[in-house]
Amino acid sequence: MLAVPGDPRRTRPPALGVAAGVDGGGVPSAAALEAGARRMERSRPRAQPPSTLTRPRYGP
Repeated sequence: MLAVPGDPRRTRPPALGVAAGVDGGGVPSAAALEAGARRMERSRPRAQPPSTLTRPRYGP
């Protein structure tokens, strides 16, 4: 995730750090990549019909 909504009560941005499973050089481990891929598959939205000019799809 590159960005998230901010907390209006917060005066400064959150401190950045190294994510779990990432070595000191900033390279994710194979286990961290596999875990991330599994999380993405679980959160992937259901397949939807394509949006076309003749049948536009707006919203979810």
